[in-house]
Amino acid sequence: MSAISAKYSTTWISTNLYLVDANVLLYATDSSARHHDACRHWLEESLNGQVRVGLPVQSLAAFLRIGTHPRIMANPLEPHQAWAIITQWLDAPTSWIPDVTARTVDLLGTLVVEYEVTGNLVTDAQIAAQAIEYGLTVATLDTDFARFPIQVLDPRSL
Repeated sequence: MSAISAKYSTTWISTNLYLVDANVLLYATDSSARHHDACRHWLEESLNGQVRVGLPVQSLAAFLRIGTHPRIMANPLEPHQAWAIITQWLDAPTSWIPDVTARTVDLLGTLVVEYEVTGNLVTDAQIAAQAIEYGLTVATLDTDFARFPIQVLDPRSL
């Protein structure tokens, strides 16, 4: 049993509550993206459904950073457009921003050490730590999340 499993196994609950990774948000809003339709459909259905949808600050910030970047996006959003989209998501009755707590940081440290997380994977580990803390499934197209002891949902699979 891994250190993370041993340390937190009694608090893990399997749910259909979600934590959304930035790639789902970006694909959902970029109509030229290959996975746009699947991500847009999943996000709209989820935000208008009955299940809570966590929008971590890391994902919202990444959406702002990438979605407004002219070297990354063919049609970057203006800052006010990106913020208006985020506001719409946050106004949905099922959405919430999960708090980062001391336990989140403790879980992050355990994930970083146990899975030797470095570089760009640190943000994934932050999201995984929140998923573990709150017992959430991460909605993502990023296969890097498979390294962590969490449940993952790929919106393309629905």
